[in-house]
Amino acid sequence: MSQKYDIIIIGSGPAGLTSGLILAKHGYKVLILEKHYVAGGGLHNFKRKGVVFDTGVHYAGCLDEGQTLHQLYKYLGVLPMIHLQQLDKNCFDLIGFGGKEYRLAQGFDNFIHTLCGYFPNEEKAIRQYVKDICEITGEEDIYNLRIPRENSKPFNDKIRVSFIEYLDELTNNNDLKMVLASFNVLYSGKQESASLFTHAFISHHLIQGAF
Repeated sequence: MSQKYDIIIIGSGPAGLTSGLILAKHGYKVLILEKHYVAGGGLHNFKRKGVVFDTGVHYAGCLDEGQTLHQLYKYLGVLPMIHLQQLDKNCFDLIGFGGKEYRLAQGFDNFIHTLCGYFPNEEKAIRQYVKDICEITGEEDIYNLRIPRENSKPFNDKIRVSFIEYLDELTNNNDLKMVLASFNVLYSGKQESASLFTHAFISHHLIQGAF
């Protein structure tokens, strides 16, 4: 390798590509190495008998104008290169179990209103859930693309709170617990180890605006 690089990144997934682009924008010479024949990491898909299967990310949140991921893509300069299509605002995901289906809606008010339609006696719990995930994410500077505030902590005190224990305290309705826990499959969250902290970021990210 005759070329001199300041930084070598192994893996061309979203994190590797984003890191490389940010470093290059700041004048570093960057080499990104990838063992696969195409870049993308968890963004890959493949076909079997004409059907497309996603291997990782198949939709993303916080992509509405001014939201976190939209701002990041704008800074990276990639927005003109991608076509964004917002998912159904009243049903960005459909959860089914026990012979019933539940729509997950975009926007926090819409999310609350839709779930209250299925669980009219659980409005207090549903509103508390949304309040909690908004408070957790609102405290984190990096998630909100803010310069760290004086005396701010990198993670709030809910990082060690078990998500399943949180649900048990939130409500006795097992079906509502199942609906709220459905976000966990997106990051392989296990019942015995998933934290409220991690869940809050995934949930908040998607409810804000799924594309």
